[in-house]
Amino acid sequence: LKTLPRTRYYVRVTILDDTLETASADSWFETSKQEEEWAGKWLTLQEGDTFHPVFSKEFTAEKDIARARLYISGLGMYVADLNGQKIGNEILTPYYSNYRTEIQYQTFDITDLVQTENRIEVRLADGWWKGKFDLGNRPNQFGDGFHLLAEIRVSYTDGAEEVIATDESWLYRGSDTEESGIYDGQIINRLLWEDRENPWKAPAESHPEGKLIARYSLPVLEMEELSVQEVIHTPKNETVLDFGQNFAGFVQFRANFPAGTKIVLDFGEIMQEECFYRDNYRSAKSQFTYISDGREEIVKPEFTYFGFRYVRVTGWPCEVKAEDFVGKVLYSEMDRTGFLETGHAKVNRLYLNALWGQKSN
Repeated sequence: LKTLPRTRYYVRVTILDDTLETASADSWFETSKQEEEWAGKWLTLQEGDTFHPVFSKEFTAEKDIARARLYISGLGMYVADLNGQKIGNEILTPYYSNYRTEIQYQTFDITDLVQTENRIEVRLADGWWKGKFDLGNRPNQFGDGFHLLAEIRVSYTDGAEEVIATDESWLYRGSDTEESGIYDGQIINRLLWEDRENPWKAPAESHPEGKLIARYSLPVLEMEELSVQEVIHTPKNETVLDFGQNFAGFVQFRANFPAGTKIVLDFGEIMQEECFYRDNYRSAKSQFTYISDGREEIVKPEFTYFGFRYVRVTGWPCEVKAEDFVGKVLYSEMDRTGFLETGHAKVNRLYLNALWGQKSN
């Protein structure tokens, strides 16, 4: 199959013995929705709302659960939580496609997350759908607005089934994402709504153009972790993290700062004259900003990634230490079947360059 990347294969598996365990929904090989009509409707914001939204719905499951699944898609990207816990471990869903013709949806097994009283929240961001990412730096590549479609199907042990689908009973309001983009990065501002009203609102129904189809993109995951190899203090008085390897991903850190602390991470591939440099990114800002409200939490982007080796740190309220940061390497979940090591260090490095190029792209 790997030799024919332009060919799409569908496999249907019938489990004859219901005592067998089904594949994990965190794997790309997952059970998709059948051909019946979706009960859920595409939802969007009311006219005039342009902020990054979070949609929410509360529901009750009072009987013993046999199985529960979430079928979901969102434009441009989505992250879903159930009872405060992220659903699945994938990044950048629902992935890139020609959204005018097809929109992928994903399936997640949420059996272990469903409680008696439940609250699902889904955050949306620009992604490739409406963000700037081509050489012309143009917005709204495929469309505008934010759109959500979801169905939770709960099967009970008594044979009954319940469907919680996106409809007019869902609500939305502004999230803590102030900006997002593939090229520009993300701003998470915990104080974004501190001095402004942010009420829950009823959504509007929408009708994106593309046909909804079961996923074909492999999951993008946090596949590896890299440590900071050196903290550099440049002639321009910059503090720069060197991860020792160019990769695609982002940086994670623990926040425990006074409210109002603003941390800015700028990403670059090379240094120039011993200083941080990113002009080769052209108009791309390639930046992650976090504004604290005083809470302690693990911080990382949700709706973007970067290609980088070096990270300039601005606003860190104390001494910058290598152990305060970790690099999260993102690439498609895939089996590695080939390995090579020679007696020549530069040949080995050339081979690793090709390997990292494949991971990053």
